[in-house]
Amino acid sequence: MSMTRAEEKVLEKFKNKGYKFLRNGHPDFLFYKEINGRIQEAIFIEVKRGNDGLRKDQLIYRDILLALNVPYILEIIQIPERKIKEEK
Repeated sequence: MSMTRAEEKVLEKFKNKGYKFLRNGHPDFLFYKEINGRIQEAIFIEVKRGNDGLRKDQLIYRDILLALNVPYILEIIQIPERKIKEEK
């Protein structure tokens, strides 16, 4: 995991306070709506294809967002396999 010296200092500071941390696993999208220049709504979206499941870090992110009552949606998209034409 590559970090700047400033990030390393912040990491140590909060780890010493008992916090755990994630550098990966965040949802694919943060969608938000603005009305009159002010953010009114936000939704985190994780996209998975077919039977792909959430990784452990993604599960933690999901659980944190839901525990804080932050809207989170898991979109499972079925994409048909592409058939490769055989050359004759």
